[in-house]
Amino acid sequence: LKMQNSDNNAQADEDYLVFLSLHLAALKAARIPPLYWKSLYSKLKNEVFDAGEVFGIMQVEEEEESEKEVNSAKEICYKVIVTRESGLQATDPTSVFLVDHAWTYRVESARQQLVEIPGLLIRMASLMGMPFHGEVPDPDIVDQVLDHMWKYNQTYQLSQGSAEEQVPVWYVMDEFGSRVQHSSHPTCCMAPLFFAPQQVAYSILWPLQDLENGVKFGDKRLDDLLEDVGKRNLRVYTEIKQVLDHLKHPRFQFTDDRNEADIIWAFSHIRDYRKLSEERPHVLLNQFPCEMVLTTKDCLASVARRARGGRGAPWLPLTFNLQTELPQFIKNYQYREK
Repeated sequence: LKMQNSDNNAQADEDYLVFLSLHLAALKAARIPPLYWKSLYSKLKNEVFDAGEVFGIMQVEEEEESEKEVNSAKEICYKVIVTRESGLQATDPTSVFLVDHAWTYRVESARQQLVEIPGLLIRMASLMGMPFHGEVPDPDIVDQVLDHMWKYNQTYQLSQGSAEEQVPVWYVMDEFGSRVQHSSHPTCCMAPLFFAPQQVAYSILWPLQDLENGVKFGDKRLDDLLEDVGKRNLRVYTEIKQVLDHLKHPRFQFTDDRNEADIIWAFSHIRDYRKLSEERPHVLLNQFPCEMVLTTKDCLASVARRARGGRGAPWLPLTFNLQTELPQFIKNYQYREK
């Protein structure tokens, strides 16, 4: 019996090493702490979805006031909270959770999937809070889902394969994952991971700090973080001449030291948002994560091509990315030359 257990443990260790050899780069890219890797592998292998044992979804009604209507309609939103009495400990190796993807697709096939895949439209409409009755796909509901899905969409991109295979894949997380709200000062982190043996992508959730029972994700208030900053002048770091020339208010003082700045107004792209949010959460920036999809020309062209069901935005001229579409560019050039 001891020998059998020893053999089983050796096999398990070997399987885990194989997992690391296939996924190490992805684990590091997602910044999932090594503390959780072994437990994560076990949950992936056995398809363990145990987030429901720790978290719950709380419905919140928020009344929005407008100038036109004093008694405006109440908007229903959701918050994910820790419901386990013992809370959640970041140092526990098992404090890592799988989140399933309810819908994975490429933009050009989104409408077709909503119409043809049984139950998908109903599930997406319910997840997005739209009233829908009946089994026959309603064109109006399809249009509403396609309009609202960008509030729930996430994306990942395969690092290997042909240029076509590396086109970003869009996905909507399940009812639990879609209720996790983004926060500028997060208490938990979530990242996609493609599990090679199953050829399936999941989102991985893990805590950034210990959480007590009843704590909502992102409960830290920006007011608390800025309290000490609000009592003094703000130091501004910038390399932009217009800011240097025109920011004259006495409340702001320029500094050449980026590390001591309260405000960073940068010209070059800021890339390590996570480091800033963890080490200097009070710092204000003139950029936000992933804005490069609009502010760099190759990404903007790629996004614009997806408009109107893949036919492209009407304002986008014929465009080629010479890193991935050089043969198509040459073909078009030769065709026009003739």
